[in-house]
Amino acid sequence: MRAKKGTRPLALAPGAPSVVAAQFRRYASKKKSMPKPIKIQRGTPNLLRSLEKHVSLLNEYHERACLHNDVRFLGEIAGKLRILVYESRINKPLLLGLMDELGCEIPIKIDQPKSLGGPIELSSREYLERCACSIRTNSGRWVELSKTDLIALWAQQYGSSHEDWMISEELVAALNPDFRIGNLPMAAHGLCVICKTVIIVASEFIKKQNVMV
Repeated sequence: MRAKKGTRPLALAPGAPSVVAAQFRRYASKKKSMPKPIKIQRGTPNLLRSLEKHVSLLNEYHERACLHNDVRFLGEIAGKLRILVYESRINKPLLLGLMDELGCEIPIKIDQPKSLGGPIELSSREYLERCACSIRTNSGRWVELSKTDLIALWAQQYGSSHEDWMISEELVAALNPDFRIGNLPMAAHGLCVICKTVIIVASEFIKKQNVMV
């Protein structure tokens, strides 16, 4: 708004702090004085019940997306897999963490032809680091995504709890509907394979804990 003729516009006195700066300092001071939130350690039985719930839902999502080709549930699968098996500096996966805590590793058996050494057994972490798909991006790069990479990219950009406005070119290439295996895009098929494997491992792990109880 223009000042009326003959009047001077309002101005802060020289050296006076702006209102915004003063408000920010008050907020920062208040934030520093706030106590850190207190967290209570959850017991193993409670975590096992949560694991059963997540695996039950994952099984339903797998049936809808992978057996009935309802791609709406692929993001839900990625989100659940992130909870169960995605490991990072700030994320402790529920299934892998419980397997570590209880000292119960469920080996994953992989059938291979004799020319590649025959059948092998892998730990869950070894399995997740194996290749999920190899793709060429729009920029011409050839990229190999591990199973962990595919879970993370999908769950954190295009999954049940994240819907980013911009997604990485690796994920764009992986979701390309022109490359299909059966009735699903290549990456979706890869996610379904990972999903089924995790369901089998988690179900066997839960069964062993119930027997021990």
